[in-house]
Amino acid sequence: MIYKCKMKTDLHQKSDHLSIVTKLCLRTFFMQLTTHWLWKKINTEALNTHLRIHLFIDHSLDDKTAINDRVAEITHVLQEIIKKFTSWAKSLNWAWDFWNQICLKVVMKSRWLWVIWKSQSTLKAWNDYLKYNDYKNKIIKETKRLHFKLQMHELSNKLKSIWCFAKWVRIESQLLKKLSQFSSLKNNDFNHIANSFEEKTEMLWKKFFSSLS
Repeated sequence: MIYKCKMKTDLHQKSDHLSIVTKLCLRTFFMQLTTHWLWKKINTEALNTHLRIHLFIDHSLDDKTAINDRVAEITHVLQEIIKKFTSWAKSLNWAWDFWNQICLKVVMKSRWLWVIWKSQSTLKAWNDYLKYNDYKNKIIKETKRLHFKLQMHELSNKLKSIWCFAKWVRIESQLLKKLSQFSSLKNNDFNHIANSFEEKTEMLWKKFFSSLS
């Protein structure tokens, strides 16, 4: 947002135009991460065993009070079992799983050396930037490689995970990347809606490139 914007009267340029000073307030905020259950890693066998034990109906439900009490009991039991046998998903502050504080530090220092070279424009500053940039790339590449090895080690120790990975390699990894999609289009009269890719292409062509045909 704009922090200050006013005329600078103490700066005279021998011109009819007045100088304007503008200060911007740039603030970055971290995304608020929401925690959620990691349902894919739930212990289903232990969960089913406890459900059979605790949710067994051993008394009659003849009136409304008994039904409400039983519903509250089932809800409480389910919540406690989920907390016991389901883990929380690990939230990350970065887009890549392998990224860590070391990668962040080397990137920030590399950017700082770039700023120094842009301000000084000397051969020494340029060589310092190139040398550290190579070091930065090496650190990131090594971190990514170690993270990949750790993931493969975890997959190899879990039968279900390794088969899911094998299925992905066999089927999904060889598929072409899907084209970017955007929402449905409407013409000026709002009497036709383009949903398919061909209809959207035809509508955009008529709107922007009709003069070429």
